[in-house]
Amino acid sequence: YNSADSTPGKKPSNSQPNNSGSNSKWIWIAVVIVILVAGGLGYYFVSSQQKDQDMELAYNALQGDNDVVDYEDFLEKYPDSPYANMIKDRINQLKQIQNKWIEISMSSSKNDFAQFLNQYPGSRFEQAAKDKIDSLDWIEASTENTLESYQRYMNEHPDGKYIDICRQGKDDLDKMTVTPEDKSGVRGSLSTYFDAISSNDPTTLSGVVQDKMYDQSVLFMERLHAAGSKASINMQGYPAISKAPSTDGNFIFVAKFRASKAEVDTNGESHVANYNVTTSLSDAYQIISMKMTKIAEQPQSTAAE
Repeated sequence: YNSADSTPGKKPSNSQPNNSGSNSKWIWIAVVIVILVAGGLGYYFVSSQQKDQDMELAYNALQGDNDVVDYEDFLEKYPDSPYANMIKDRINQLKQIQNKWIEISMSSSKNDFAQFLNQYPGSRFEQAAKDKIDSLDWIEASTENTLESYQRYMNEHPDGKYIDICRQGKDDLDKMTVTPEDKSGVRGSLSTYFDAISSNDPTTLSGVVQDKMYDQSVLFMERLHAAGSKASINMQGYPAISKAPSTDGNFIFVAKFRASKAEVDTNGESHVANYNVTTSLSDAYQIISMKMTKIAEQPQSTAAE
């Protein structure tokens, strides 16, 4: 019997060390590592998936976009995108369109902009090209300043930038247009006037002239028929008739023509004189004023003997 072996508190020499605590620590470390790796892989997967979704959204947002900067921003953000080559092609196309626009933007040819619209439909310069055509068509219409040119602009640009000005111009010009009825009315008044003057008829005269013109015309008629001379005045051909604005905001007719005065004096001698005549008439075809300028007779040349 070995008393030493039975000493209280002394471990037997053949006892094994307890490693359970150390093993547990390594197990926990391994678990943490697995969790971290799994979390990292999960984050990478989710992040990659989110980036792909963002890229798809960004690419879809470019559909119909005509701004080069937006496409360049996409390439900078997603350089390895499967759409990269298509984006680069689109950038080149947009730059080509931009260069073409710069080339023609100051042109005064409507055809240049019409061709541009046909060649590059839907470009970001589309509205600018349409505005240029609108402007050039208006310049042409207003320069011609005819009812036909204004109507042409209105037909081609019903919502044009200058449509209100065009309508007003057309209305103003329409007011200044001499109709067949106007021509007939002016000719009728002038014919009646000269018939009354020639026949010394103040009553008929009063129906085709305004007040002040009546007094002047009566004096003229009295001088024409003074001392029993026989005289008559007649228009030569048709008068050129136009309209002009009047001081009251309406308009007057202006008639220009030639007149011939034939006179037989008391000695039986005939005299003929020709006049350039300018007459203004009211919108009711009443004569307001009349200016008669005698045409100087041209000396007759004699043939050399």
